[in-house]
Amino acid sequence: MSPKTCRVPVVSLLLLAPVLQGQELRLLDRSPLHGAAYDLARDRIVTIGRLGETHEFDGSTWRNRPLAQLDFEWAALVHDPVRQHELLCGTNASAMFLVRYDGVGWQPVPTAVSPSARAGFSCVFDRARGEVVLLGGWFYTAPSISETWTFDGANWHLRNPASSPSQRSGAAFAYDSNRGRSVLFGGYSNLDDTWEWDGTNWTRVLTALHPTARDRAMMAFDPTRNRTVLFGGFAAPGNMALGDLWEYDGLAWLPVAAPAGPAARGEALAVFDEVRGETVLVGGRDHADTWSWNGTRWLSLPSMTIHPTSASSTTFAEPSAAGGIVQFGGGIVPPFDETWRWDGANWTRHAGPGPGPRHYATSCTGPGLGYLFGGGILGGATLGDFWTWNGAAWSQVTGAGPPARTKGAMAYDWIRNEVVLFGGNVGALADTWIFDGAAWHQRQPANSPAARFGHAMAYDGARGNVVLCGGTSPSTLAYFTDTWLWDGTNWTAASLVSPPPPSDVASMAFDVQRMEVVLVAESTPGHAAAWSFDGQGWQPIAPLQIDIVGNQFQAIGFPYPHGVLLASNTNVYSLNTSAPQVTHYGTPCSGNAPDVGGNRWPALGALDFGIDVVRGPASSFVALLGAVQNATVAVGGCTLLVQPGQVALLLSTSPHGATDAALPVPNATWLLGVDLFFQVAALDPGNPSGFVLSRGLQVTIGV
Repeated sequence: MSPKTCRVPVVSLLLLAPVLQGQELRLLDRSPLHGAAYDLARDRIVTIGRLGETHEFDGSTWRNRPLAQLDFEWAALVHDPVRQHELLCGTNASAMFLVRYDGVGWQPVPTAVSPSARAGFSCVFDRARGEVVLLGGWFYTAPSISETWTFDGANWHLRNPASSPSQRSGAAFAYDSNRGRSVLFGGYSNLDDTWEWDGTNWTRVLTALHPTARDRAMMAFDPTRNRTVLFGGFAAPGNMALGDLWEYDGLAWLPVAAPAGPAARGEALAVFDEVRGETVLVGGRDHADTWSWNGTRWLSLPSMTIHPTSASSTTFAEPSAAGGIVQFGGGIVPPFDETWRWDGANWTRHAGPGPGPRHYATSCTGPGLGYLFGGGILGGATLGDFWTWNGAAWSQVTGAGPPARTKGAMAYDWIRNEVVLFGGNVGALADTWIFDGAAWHQRQPANSPAARFGHAMAYDGARGNVVLCGGTSPSTLAYFTDTWLWDGTNWTAASLVSPPPPSDVASMAFDVQRMEVVLVAESTPGHAAAWSFDGQGWQPIAPLQIDIVGNQFQAIGFPYPHGVLLASNTNVYSLNTSAPQVTHYGTPCSGNAPDVGGNRWPALGALDFGIDVVRGPASSFVALLGAVQNATVAVGGCTLLVQPGQVALLLSTSPHGATDAALPVPNATWLLGVDLFFQVAALDPGNPSGFVLSRGLQVTIGV
């Protein structure tokens, strides 16, 4: 959206360098948003998710920035146009903290004092005074508060105005740049008052009309129309979602009878897009859509990816596309009859009919087909129907088969070309069934695991058997820690060097990178861990910082070719040894040097990947240097950090010193592990050498 010239794709740099990165757990989709701000310097919206991931929207595309996730319990985001960065006001259980974002990375902002830890506070940036204004919130061990704090770029200051809004949290807050006032409306609980902050004091504004009481509404100021725009929120009692639109001109609130637009919601975020000249609404509880409002109409914009929130669903690898997964059923009571598909980047709902509503079905994937068996409706019927998914539609397989059950386990035996089903949660089931592609057959093995439910099964592609682990005893409700191996005829108890600890096992999958079965389990309430099985014993991989509720997550492995995918009831993660990486190295030769970063993770098929440059000279040029090797070469008092003479691109910068270069990544597996190195050079008359060099950027292609 910013003007740029001399932009050339540098895909010619992509040379083979087969180096696998260390194993990493990576969030692939998004979590509900905690904050949003419009970055005028780079003409894009910056958002922060509940899990601490950073996304940006340039008006046409949402991108997950290649940054480590921030750790907070509550956060708000504002743009500081004076210092040209975003500020995140975050809090955890012990303290509030600040971090700033310049378009390349997050850096902590040390302060001598800060507000105490709290949630539900509201923040704006006061442009007239160059400071952040924070109001209210609630302590974790106390009711809501009414404190006003300001941050001047160096320190927090507790203000003591003559008058102040009452205690509240979840208030709508926006800065009116035309009048130099911060406008506050409503909040929890059941508040419908309007207040303005002038930098010294709060003044209550009484109007003939005003929005009804609400909290967690979205609000932004439109300077082109001199209107503060408010939409939605939650009304007490019962957190009823609202969908009304109001505007405030500094004197009066007026309802707006808008044409079709966003659905009713609370917890949406709003910013004013200063280039488009419109108010942009993003997300909200159970929503991931994006809309813009220009005063007369709503316009639907590209949405963020949305995850189907379906607790107690079943998830399996998409048989028709490597890297995809299918999720069916689950959800509320009654459960959903919904099929959702993840293609590696986005979720979409399949429009065709499904097998019917259910919880706790079992599933697996074979060559060209996905399989689903049974499940049930909480408080209702238990099911024993059997279905196949061919990548486009569901088909029911009729004929006699296993008894109905929930929480059984199923795996596809790839060497014998049959589905294996064991156990489940109806009575005390310890039965073994196989489906040979035409009919079900019950096996009568000489040895068998004890009856159980909630266990996990996966085919071990390195050792040619089906592995069963864990589960819950229907008689004692104790967790099993045993491991069993199925060879097509009989079950054998594995003599383990190191059994996994007692746990409610969630899922298991074969990892073709490790060539081992990986087990994912809830190690402690709300926390997961992973182990791998080498045929002799289980070895811990690592604790997994994934978002789980009630042990709802599943591991997806082979035929997925790149490690393991973890699908929780709210998010999708990858756990592999070939994750894409964007890493800084070296140091700039001056505090005035520009900086360089990636616009998203450089994954295979990321055709919109590019290199961002910030803090360059305004309305001028920078040189982007690229190479397939790094270097350490002294040049005029600076250090060249890439091999010279490979690629140099001349890029024009915006009035704020920003620019970018396209680097599309083809979907070619031979690119996995390829390393590319970048650095930026800019003219600087104040430097003795006449130029400055940035720190280096290493980009590693992954999945």
